[in-house]
Amino acid sequence: MPTETYELVRKAVVELTTEDEHGITVHWLMKRVALSLPDDLFDRSSEMRTCVQRVVFDLKAQGILEQLTDLDSVEISPAVKGREAFLDAIRRGHTKVAKRLLATGVDLSLKNAGLVSAVINNRVEIVRLLIDAEADVNSRDSLFERTPLMYVTPRTSKDIVRLLKGAGAVG
Repeated sequence: MPTETYELVRKAVVELTTEDEHGITVHWLMKRVALSLPDDLFDRSSEMRTCVQRVVFDLKAQGILEQLTDLDSVEISPAVKGREAFLDAIRRGHTKVAKRLLATGVDLSLKNAGLVSAVINNRVEIVRLLIDAEADVNSRDSLFERTPLMYVTPRTSKDIVRLLKGAGAVG
């Protein structure tokens, strides 16, 4: 399966699973993914089903989705915790997922790490979200002792620079 197809399906699955915090059935997910994808993306419905199953498996392994074993074995739900899930959502620009994880309680050091990741990955909405969630725009990362503003490059959106400086960031 081409990487572009996998990423398109992955994005659809992540967005659809964040719509309902109580979980959804795999059957419902398959129907909604099929409706959200271009008609000519898969030759057969079995190819789409296999791709969705692969994406769900990968997301569970990354801690972004969890199996609700005490309810129904075919029901899945987004995870509500996990450092890797939070940073993965930020890196990929999944604002809904990041917002949901922030609502469950994320410590300041993780918000600060997420802010650096959002700047590096040029995610304007995530930067805005983390600043609103009181991430420290002048915190220094533990690896290079750099502030988020120090990660700005020529490809970084000017909106990110404005947001950081507007929140009091210094270089």
